[in-house]
Amino acid sequence: MFGQLFGSLADRVSRRWLIFACVSTWSLATDLCGFAQQFWQMLLARIGVGVGEAAPDPNASSMIADLLPRDRLTKAMAIYGLGATVGSGCAYFFGGVVVDLVARTHELVSPLVGAVRP
Repeated sequence: MFGQLFGSLADRVSRRWLIFACVSTWSLATDLCGFAQQFWQMLLARIGVGVGEAAPDPNASSMIADLLPRDRLTKAMAIYGLGATVGSGCAYFFGGVVVDLVARTHELVSPLVGAVRP
């Protein structure tokens, strides 16, 4: 739903600024997920993540199509699409490494967050 909205909005406003605004929303909402303490807070933050993730794909695809000649478009779109796959794989790998390292630590005390236990 939001992908179609942002795709049609891209015809009226700058796609670069639309991508910037949505990635900023996505990043802020992801941060808010880490601070959620109740279900409704997490729900709203996850909705923000979904809204922020909706814009980059249709806008970036149309930008790539506008910037490259037709004979190079297939390769460029394949490389763009490969980014999500490689990124997901790296997230699982490095996320597992981080979880393993954190599980071996003791309680950390942060001035803003307080005590953080693995």
